[in-house]
Amino acid sequence: MLLSHRKTVHAMWEEGYLPSSPSYASTLLALNPHPYAPGWHQRLLAAPKGAYLAIDLMPTPHTGPAIQGLGQVYNPAAKATRLGHLFLSSVLVFPGKDPYPLALKPHPVPGMETPDYPLKTPSEALLDEVFDLLAVHPQVDLKGVVADAQFSSGLTLRSLLRAGIPFVGRMRSRVKVVLLEEGAEGEEEEGEVVPVGEVLQRYPPGRARYYRRFGLYAKRVRVVWPGVGRVDMVLVHKAQGAGWRRWVLVSTLGGGVQEVLEAWTLRWKVEVVHRLFKGNLGQGRSQARGYAVQLAHSELVVQAFHEVRRVREERPGLMWRHAQREAGRRFREALLTGPQATSPPRRLARKEGGT
Repeated sequence: MLLSHRKTVHAMWEEGYLPSSPSYASTLLALNPHPYAPGWHQRLLAAPKGAYLAIDLMPTPHTGPAIQGLGQVYNPAAKATRLGHLFLSSVLVFPGKDPYPLALKPHPVPGMETPDYPLKTPSEALLDEVFDLLAVHPQVDLKGVVADAQFSSGLTLRSLLRAGIPFVGRMRSRVKVVLLEEGAEGEEEEGEVVPVGEVLQRYPPGRARYYRRFGLYAKRVRVVWPGVGRVDMVLVHKAQGAGWRRWVLVSTLGGGVQEVLEAWTLRWKVEVVHRLFKGNLGQGRSQARGYAVQLAHSELVVQAFHEVRRVREERPGLMWRHAQREAGRRFREALLTGPQATSPPRRLARKEGGT
């Protein structure tokens, strides 16, 4: 995983890095339907404090049609659906620090659910992750949860509000809210019911404040989300070419607009993690047929990321690619000290007539 030219179990076996064949290893790995659980638990207990928990769905396209659990998932890079798996990705994000991924957990598409891997909506998956985290580590110091629009439902907001956990997420434009207006005695009174998209149109960039730190125009509006209660909506505008890119955030954070924008900006570190998972560390490269084996492969990818992150902690400013090479060098030296002199790679042995 750490070495850029060895991204599959079969390739690592051919080079002598694994003691058993891929087929036998797959049989062993398939015995545990949740191979990510021990690593998730250990990483959670060792996690730094004062982070936001960023939750996202990560599609992983596959080319092997015989792999278990494949379904149609949207591939943002191709802007089309492809055969693949969906994973629930949970990452702790901090200002000024590298992201800290906790796990890649199964999120089966409809029709691929089993008793071991039940079907969940994005909101249900997020809430299960948050409350599992609190059950394992009640003293965890979370500043809040941040997620994209598919997680920002009324169920998510209601549940997290009752648990006292702040939330920041993007809102869908079709959601209807009740505007709060200032009454005669200075109290907030409920006004008209309007879609979120219409509220965004009423407050163009000229009616918003520019926040130089983020390069964004933003305006906070107090509203009532039916079934949830009073929340803050932050209308965001970003200059893009000759026009504007616009979106709306819902927040239950107690701070101001800058804190909301900071939380949302930190969420984008999840995209950095996913890009490294797929581009550098071999996520989606396993051709093992078993779904549990695919989950075990993803757990190895997360572990490899933490090895790279550890190198960057020791050498601040080192590029991710260079940190990966250094982590791979350390792994190779630790693994092949001794056996390298007596056990040549299997590929070399076959070329020389070995069995």
